[in-house]
Amino acid sequence: MTNSSEEKLLCTKCITARRFARWIRENGQRGQCDFNANHGNRGSVVTVEAFAVYVDEFFREHYMIGGEEPYAAEDSDHIHYRQRGSSLLETLADELISDDDAVVEALIENLPDVSHHEITQGADRFYDVTVNYESIAEVQARDRADQ
Repeated sequence: MTNSSEEKLLCTKCITARRFARWIRENGQRGQCDFNANHGNRGSVVTVEAFAVYVDEFFREHYMIGGEEPYAAEDSDHIHYRQRGSSLLETLADELISDDDAVVEALIENLPDVSHHEITQGADRFYDVTVNYESIAEVQARDRADQ
């Protein structure tokens, strides 16, 4: 097994969502999955790093950092706020149809984001395991319903 997560190979049994599995088949080569030896060595595999670039394009097109919504607690007169959506891990696992947290965590580690230098210049990270993400389509539908 390889050491760094970007070099690890994943297969279509790790990621079973049709559109993503098709990309792995079309862009991969025959090899052994590094995440599960039981997946065999006859299927297509790609590096986590290469797959992360594809997932990044999809994710940025379809998801955004969750907005805040007000709610009232029963024991208080104050309005509280919580973030809409689900964690990055949950959202990606659902989209990719992957039940292997190690695969999704390796993918998260390799999603392209702003560099450390860009952060020092004031840029914000898009990927953050401490925030929730929500579907842009759901946000747009909610906005239309509110109008």
